[in-house]
Amino acid sequence: MKISPLLRGFLPLGLLLQISTPGFAAQCKIQRLETPVIMDGVHPIITAQINGKDARFTLNSGSWWSSMSSTAAQAYQLRLDPKFTQDQIGSAGRSTMNVATVDTFTVFNTIFRKIDFLVGGDASGSSTAGRIGLNILRMADVEYDLAHGSVNFLQTHNCQNARLVYWAKPGDTYSLMSIERVTHDNPNTVGTAYLNGKRLRVWFDTGSTTSWVGLSAAARAGFKPGDPGVEEFNAGTSSNPRRAWIATFPSFKMGDEEIRNARLRFTDLGQFDMVVGADFFLSHHVLVANSQSNLYFTYNGGPVFNDARALEMEKARGLGGPQY
Repeated sequence: MKISPLLRGFLPLGLLLQISTPGFAAQCKIQRLETPVIMDGVHPIITAQINGKDARFTLNSGSWWSSMSSTAAQAYQLRLDPKFTQDQIGSAGRSTMNVATVDTFTVFNTIFRKIDFLVGGDASGSSTAGRIGLNILRMADVEYDLAHGSVNFLQTHNCQNARLVYWAKPGDTYSLMSIERVTHDNPNTVGTAYLNGKRLRVWFDTGSTTSWVGLSAAARAGFKPGDPGVEEFNAGTSSNPRRAWIATFPSFKMGDEEIRNARLRFTDLGQFDMVVGADFFLSHHVLVANSQSNLYFTYNGGPVFNDARALEMEKARGLGGPQY
């Protein structure tokens, strides 16, 4: 059995599923390494192991690197690298980041050797040790089926020209879109969508509670603060307010799926035109095929951008804005 180049040097613990993709490429094989997911509101939580001990992590496809709290690093007796200490300023104020190396990190039924984690902050009020980010998630194709409680690593063989949406039954509709090639320097999952016919550069981020459009992108699509039908609200907290707006956009199209009269929030996002958040992932079965630079998805049903769980999380935690 050949191991995907991205996973070379790592050890899969077992083959849980091997299938051929019917009707696409007879020699295409998919090995699926399954991981159960527990949803904390709209945040996907999985169990990994740090040097053989269980640890819960939030799965965050918007984090460029995996991280854990200082409390967790101490609890798992991890040594901080004395050569790396960096101060950073975030929404919670100034904090110090360190690095710790986990000798054996097990997740997605795969053993990873010598994995570095950013370490900072405490875990008060959190049920997890930290986040699993893109330094791990970019190593294979990743299948997100959050509505049905699973996230899977996929190793593919001879599948470059295959349609990898293996779960779709004959006659089912699905969407396929190109994404930017994932590299060490550009690990984000980024693709293209269209809002009222205007092209958007969109970033897929399971760590963002809801999906957001950028201010300039919303303006290109015909909606600005103060326009009729545009409502303003506070997307931050009382101590750290963040201005945001919401409007009904006649058309949102991504892949082969078009949503009419999409109710979308918008705020200042910086470099991206849109963040596609956990609300979208809950309403879709998504495969990020890094091996092909493609993204596949099928619609599960229910609201796409106004999931009740996402709204409840915003209200309870005061985290309405995009989570970076």
